Amino acid sequence: MPDEVWLTRKEAANYLTSKGFPVAYFTLRNLAYQKNIGKGPPFRRFGWRTVRYRQDLLLKWAQERSEDL
Repeated sequence: MPDEVWLTRKEAANYLTSKGFPVAYFTLRNLAYQKNIGKGPPFRRFGWRTVRYRQDLLLKWAQERSEDL
């Protein structure tokens, strides 16, 4: 999709917080570790250190997570 918006981890944390889902950069980082597979929002790794989150999937993840609480 050409309209996909990809965010860095810091941008993703700021975006979710601005949408009413406060989450810290370090929380997203910890959820990306292997032991937490499936708990965090989906992301794509571009190279060794570059991680990007799709904006629409971030919001969907946050909304689903808040409904479970």
